[in-house]
Amino acid sequence: VPSVVGSSTFWASLANTLITWLISVAIVVVLGAALGVLIGSSKILGSATRFVIEFFRPIPSVAILPLILLLLGPTEETKILLAVYAGFWPMLIQTFYGIRSTDPVLLDTARAFNLSRWGIARRVVLPSALPYVATGLRLASALTLVLTVTVEIIIGVQGLGREIFIAQNAAAIPQVYLLIVVAGLLGLVVNELFRVLEAKVLSWHQSQRREGR
Repeated sequence: VPSVVGSSTFWASLANTLITWLISVAIVVVLGAALGVLIGSSKILGSATRFVIEFFRPIPSVAILPLILLLLGPTEETKILLAVYAGFWPMLIQTFYGIRSTDPVLLDTARAFNLSRWGIARRVVLPSALPYVATGLRLASALTLVLTVTVEIIIGVQGLGREIFIAQNAAAIPQVYLLIVVAGLLGLVVNELFRVLEAKVLSWHQSQRREGR
């Protein structure tokens, strides 16, 4: 077991999984948050895209894996695409509801003070939506990590999941357990990292003040 952790293959695989995860999260944040703001800010777009969102959102990423494999093959792009697909929906939905949850009274008050559209967005809408966006980011980061490792196991591309698959096929049970523990610890660190980040960014919000009591 110590030889596994000390090997360059293990660290290269772990780095590959983390890099894929970081790229996937970055894409999810850009696409999910941007589209969530766009759709949430327009009732017309919200109504027009509702069917599409409700149709695709329940489809598991693994269910579309055969189609993606036919199009892209067992590549890094396949892994990123499926991870992005998994994390995109909670980011989009949470941002959408965050924009829609803005108190109408606050919006009317801001307009009464003749704030510009940008001023209303910056001072009213964004602070109201941030807790939702933070929750979406935390959920998306966990899902992208899960899918990254899962796809590595299924299609055999480089990463921590592939090492688990190889160890399993070699009947190296201690190595399998060790790698599973590493994957679990990785998920724990990611969740804690985003929880701390959320607490710092939203320290002014009442939800964080309640948790701190």
